[in-house]
Amino acid sequence: KRKAKARRGPPKKVVIVGYLMDRNEADHFGNLAELRRMLAALGLETVSVWLGGEPVAALKRAVEADLIVSLPYGRAAARSLARATGAKLVETELPFGLPKTERFLRDVGKAAGRAKEAEAFIAAELSRVVPRLKWIIPQYFLNRRTAFMGDPYLMEGFLDIAEDLGMVVEGAIVRGGSGRISPEGQGRSFPILLSPRSSSPDVRRLLQAPLDLFVTCWCEQEFHGLRFPTLEFGFPSYRSHALFERPFPGCHGMLAFVERMAEKL
Repeated sequence: KRKAKARRGPPKKVVIVGYLMDRNEADHFGNLAELRRMLAALGLETVSVWLGGEPVAALKRAVEADLIVSLPYGRAAARSLARATGAKLVETELPFGLPKTERFLRDVGKAAGRAKEAEAFIAAELSRVVPRLKWIIPQYFLNRRTAFMGDPYLMEGFLDIAEDLGMVVEGAIVRGGSGRISPEGQGRSFPILLSPRSSSPDVRRLLQAPLDLFVTCWCEQEFHGLRFPTLEFGFPSYRSHALFERPFPGCHGMLAFVERMAEKL
C-alpha cells in the first residue's frame, strides 16, 4: 500500500502507460526511443513505459512520476496508476502520423506546463520533415489507391498519413471492437469494416478494387493471390522484421513509414 504523494511545481518525470510492444524487435526499440526523444524535447524525463519490455525495476519507478501519459491501449491502467501514485493524468493519442504527433505533443505540453516548448518543437520538426515529403509525394503517392487492415489506432494514424500524401483510400478492415474507433474515424467517406469474415462480400469487394498498395498485418492465411503490393505492418507481422531501430510514431516514424511505403510502390 502506498500513499499518494503531494507534488509541487510542474511535472518533470513521466510514465507512459498503454504502449503496445507486440514484439521484441528494433522497430519497437525505435518507437520507445522516439517517444522518449519527444518528451525530452519538452524537458520531461521518461522513467517508465508500461509495457516496454523493460525489467520490473523500471516499472517500479512509476512511483516517481509527476505525470502519467495515457496512450489508447491502456486507458484503465493509466487511471488506476494515476490514482495510486497521485500523479497527474493526461489522455492523448498514439502519435502515428503528423496530425496525431502534433496532438500528442500539445496534450502533453499543456498538461506539463510546457505548451511553448511543445509549439517550438512541433515547428522545428515540421520544418525538417515537410520538405523531405514534398518532392516524393507527386512522384509516388498522389492519387494512388490504398487500403488498410489492422488495429483501430494504427488505422486512424494511417488514414491521416494517406491523406497527407494525397492518396485515395478505398477502405479499411479493423481488427478490434467498433467502440474503439473515434467519431472522426467513423465519419470517413469510405467503408470501414469491423472485424469482418474474410469471405464476406464487403471484404471481397474491397480486395478486388484496383489497389496500388495494401497496408496490412499478416494476411496470407486469409487472403490468397492478392494482385497488388502489400506492406506488412502491425500485429501479427511474420514476414517483415526490423534489425535497425526503425520507428513509426513521431516525425522520425513518419519518415521511416513513408519510406517503406515508397519502396513498395
